Amino acid sequence: MQERVIPHIRTSPAVRIAGYALLTALGARIAMPLPYTTVPVTWQVAAVLFAGLMLGSRAGFASQLAYLMIGIAGAPVFANGAGGIGYLLNPMGTGGYLLAMPIAAWVVGYISERSTAKGATAQFLACLAGIGVIYAFGCIWLSSWLHLNMQTAVLAGAGWFLLWDIAKTFIVVTLARNAARNERA
Repeated sequence: MQERVIPHIRTSPAVRIAGYALLTALGARIAMPLPYTTVPVTWQVAAVLFAGLMLGSRAGFASQLAYLMIGIAGAPVFANGAGGIGYLLNPMGTGGYLLAMPIAAWVVGYISERSTAKGATAQFLACLAGIGVIYAFGCIWLSSWLHLNMQTAVLAGAGWFLLWDIAKTFIVVTLARNAARNERA
């Protein structure tokens, strides 16, 4: 009995960029508020890392920039169905995380593209660098908006999320490796 193989559907770069922007918007809809911080846990970070791994630096950046522009224009694509420039400038202090997303996707893609090692470990380290970018922007923004010292901002804006994001990184790397394997098949 011969196995049927479904042909891989080729899509244009613009469609892939739009798809990853949509994936980030969907990730924002899965938001869990935490009692000890104003920043919710979402799946946006996972989508950003996945975009960087799957699209590379330039298209990954473009996908997250598209996501931001759609949200700034007022579409309800941010956490909890929010949208508009006002959400970036809200007193919760989440704007820095959002503004970091295109840069984080670029960093993940850049490191992945340039790495001499192409395995899961290299992808995992690229994702950790992307998380570092998001945390750096987010914590600086949080510190500024909420008038916190940097230690408090890091604890509130990164410390509580690190284990969540490391777990998401394992999932993202696994999905990216499976997707790459399927593309080669």
